Amino acid sequence: MIPGLHVHYCKAEKTDPYVSGSLDNRLNVTRVFTLAAPLDKAGPVIPVAENPFGATLDDERRLLRIGSELVTYEGFTTTPPYQFTGCRRAQFATQAAAYDAGIMFGLLDVDTWPIFVRFNQNTTIQEEVAQRIAGFYKAGFDFIYLDGAEDVHAPFWFTTARAQEIVCQALAPPPLLAEARSVPTSIGTS
Repeated sequence: MIPGLHVHYCKAEKTDPYVSGSLDNRLNVTRVFTLAAPLDKAGPVIPVAENPFGATLDDERRLLRIGSELVTYEGFTTTPPYQFTGCRRAQFATQAAAYDAGIMFGLLDVDTWPIFVRFNQNTTIQEEVAQRIAGFYKAGFDFIYLDGAEDVHAPFWFTTARAQEIVCQALAPPPLLAEARSVPTSIGTS
């Protein structure tokens, strides 16, 4: 029998320090919006220049990253003036702040299993997480299963394999066996 480690390598739980408290700007966003008017520290409505039509309304996935703050929203308008409504500021132990009109912010890439937030693979976050995983791995594991290939953003053919390679290269000694899921190209491009 070979002792193995099963990890979600490409995302962090919402309780992880990458998300909660000191929000890491290397978390992935699926959409970018422009603040249409100044926003104070308590505003329950966030005015945006772009139509938010299509932004998620799934429970526990309605999460905006504005600066170093996480904001949840209940809904949005799809006719001008565009806005996110029912906003709750300073979520996940982040701090509310005032923002000037014109700043850009994003819809956080919350996994369909909404306890996780996905990483932006175009940053250094995967290398950092690979070192964290390697710390656990050196406790005596000889096998690793990299779960979550479907949770790496497009282009899948590159980012999925690259993220898995980064983790495997951080492991010492190299695993006797490594298994990872691949993502078919029919999933899409976003």
